[in-house]
Amino acid sequence: MALATKVDALIVGGGPAGLAAGIVLSEQGLQVMLCEKQSYPIDKACGEGIMPTGVAALKRLGIYDLIDHNATHPIRGIRYIASNGEQAEAAFAEGPGLGVRRTALSQALYNRAQQCHRLSIHIGCEVGGICRQDGGFSIKLGDRQIQTSLLVGADGLHSRVRRFAGLQGSKSSLMRWGTTQHYAIKPWTDHVEIHWQNGVEAYVTPLGLEEIGIAFLWSPGNLSKGPLLTKLLDQFPKLAQKLVRATPIGPTRAIGPLHQITRAQVAHNIVLIGDAAGYLDPITGEGISLALSQAIKLAHLPSFQQSYRKLVRHYYMTTRLALLLAKFPARQSAAIQFLGRHPKIFQRLLSLNMGNCN
Repeated sequence: MALATKVDALIVGGGPAGLAAGIVLSEQGLQVMLCEKQSYPIDKACGEGIMPTGVAALKRLGIYDLIDHNATHPIRGIRYIASNGEQAEAAFAEGPGLGVRRTALSQALYNRAQQCHRLSIHIGCEVGGICRQDGGFSIKLGDRQIQTSLLVGADGLHSRVRRFAGLQGSKSSLMRWGTTQHYAIKPWTDHVEIHWQNGVEAYVTPLGLEEIGIAFLWSPGNLSKGPLLTKLLDQFPKLAQKLVRATPIGPTRAIGPLHQITRAQVAHNIVLIGDAAGYLDPITGEGISLALSQAIKLAHLPSFQQSYRKLVRHYYMTTRLALLLAKFPARQSAAIQFLGRHPKIFQRLLSLNMGNCN
């Protein structure tokens, strides 16, 4: 029987959260192993808009300059478009965000992680059994046995590590799903446009000179039967009209249910980050920014649980407010009308969502 490989930390999941965690922990002097079952670059159904705080995190981690900027577009702010045509927009006070193809972000993160000499990345392998052993963990990885004192779960919404740690919360009654589709078309905006309907939203993100991404969020009960993308676009006739001559790029991707309740993020040398740490909804666009910020906080492991709660506090508050507006079209239209008349208040809310309260 082969001897077990020993590492200081093992990360399950090589998305943005996992790769950023690998970069941070290896630069703390730890010997780190990361396991990812897919090949890079990895695609995913997501909105692909990164808030200014996320851009700052990309720069801090040395990732920003490695991104293929032909697959990016600056994002000046957010524009809401209500079902009755009311509009509101505000620029980010912190400077521009970034629309970036998920594959371009994934490749840049992977390239940066490969620069870390204490980080080994294992692609195309899935973690087998996990068991506790001598104050740490023994993990089956293919035909190898890995021993580690720290286990990091960055394995997404339906995290296996979260379940192993006993940190899975109760089942949510909020059954929202997300779908994305890309189109070859010149962006008509430098904002992320959020089109609202009753229980369905469409997020338009510019991703380059000739490409946009559209992410839809919806609850299954809000749609009739039929081809998913067609039924979603049917909710937004004005948006659909803009796409009449646009060419779809790649497949339609979907993910859900999105709301994942977690009892805690730290337990007995296990740490959860990113979607694995718990997730409410992507309606406010903070997913990537939060994942990167959480990874940076791993540099101070003893205080991670406290830091996590501070990071997500304002996100949960503003996201619950946005979900409430999504549920009630009359209130939604009135709120967007108000924000349209008071863009400075809208701007402050965007900053609050990012945890900037000054």
